[in-house]
Amino acid sequence: MNLRWQLIMVVAVSPLLLSACATNQTPQPLPTQAVPPETLQSLPTQAIPPETLRPLVVAAVSVDVGVGSPGLLEIVASGDWPDLCAQLAQVTSRIDGTDININLFATAADPSCPPDYIGVPFRIAIPLNPVELADGTYTATVNSVSTSFLWPQQ
Repeated sequence: MNLRWQLIMVVAVSPLLLSACATNQTPQPLPTQAVPPETLQSLPTQAIPPETLRPLVVAAVSVDVGVGSPGLLEIVASGDWPDLCAQLAQVTSRIDGTDININLFATAADPSCPPDYIGVPFRIAIPLNPVELADGTYTATVNSVSTSFLWPQQ
């Protein structure tokens, strides 16, 4: 067979192959199951009760300032997780003048969690919106560990 006939065969067969791959089916919605109202009322509003949260032990706090307009401003806390099963559960923050207070809380202790002999490190960056920050020296405190920084950066 010469090249001309091969080309004609490819052109003739290609639409048939492509149409075999295409489907005209519309996606069907997934089946849903109604949840009785009494079940919804019995669901907890918070997954973790606030009284069981534990503050993370923070070893160091730093401030990362990025370039741009407005500049990127992050308070970075680092330390070790209290155990292998701990997760970040809650972050609270408050700015009072030039004092920035941040609290980090981990999930409740789990007695079935295996012991942590090494200490798994964490690094948590909390972004701040610097648009409304006045010029000056700020103190950032995360779980009782503090650092100071000058805003805006020179």
